[in-house]
Amino acid sequence: MNRDPEHRLTQLEIQLAHQIRLLDQLNDVVVEHGQRLMQQERTIRRLRDEIKSLKAGGGQDEPPMTLEDERPPHY
Repeated sequence: MNRDPEHRLTQLEIQLAHQIRLLDQLNDVVVEHGQRLMQQERTIRRLRDEIKSLKAGGGQDEPPMTLEDERPPHY
């Protein structure tokens, strides 16, 4: 192994550059996952509101439907 301080410094700089690139890539993944999570939360809120609306009769003259009123899919 080369003990030359200049060589060691160069190797450390190379390793640091790789670490910085890796951190940037990981940060990109975290940001993307955060955006996906926020989108999924918005979708869940919208679906929850739609379900509440359907249970409340959806503005129609039908009585509100409960889960007990629904038939299982195998009927």
